[in-house]
Amino acid sequence: MNTHTPDTIVVGAGVAGLTAAWNLHKAGQSVTVVDPTPGMGASRAAAGMIAAVSEVMYQHHTMRTLMTTSAARYPPLVAELTELLGHDVGYRGSETLDIGAHPADRDWFANLAEVQRAAGMTVEQITTRQARKLEPALSPAISGAFLVA
Repeated sequence: MNTHTPDTIVVGAGVAGLTAAWNLHKAGQSVTVVDPTPGMGASRAAAGMIAAVSEVMYQHHTMRTLMTTSAARYPPLVAELTELLGHDVGYRGSETLDIGAHPADRDWFANLAEVQRAAGMTVEQITTRQARKLEPALSPAISGAFLVA
């Protein structure tokens, strides 16, 4: 019979839950992770994506610092896990394409890009031709594109 009571219980075995559990373990906590379907939550949908700029929306001022700080701390975590495991963990640091399918989408992204630039973020409007060169599977009918660092 197991009578051990963990210091912390983490609910969710996705990228966020396992990262929290790992950091708690390194801090000396005993941790139990509980998840009836590991890897089937948000990590499955976005693979733990951290899009600190393209996820910034209007009136997200309080979240912006958390998002950019998290994004900056992620590469050192990846390096630590890569060294610990002895193999690549599949992390890719890459830019994001925000694509407008219709003129209204393009205008919305253009307005959002101004908000993001005002916050010191790097967002560049590119031509649809440039976007299709970066991502050949895009429809020729797209109306606008923004490259987000």
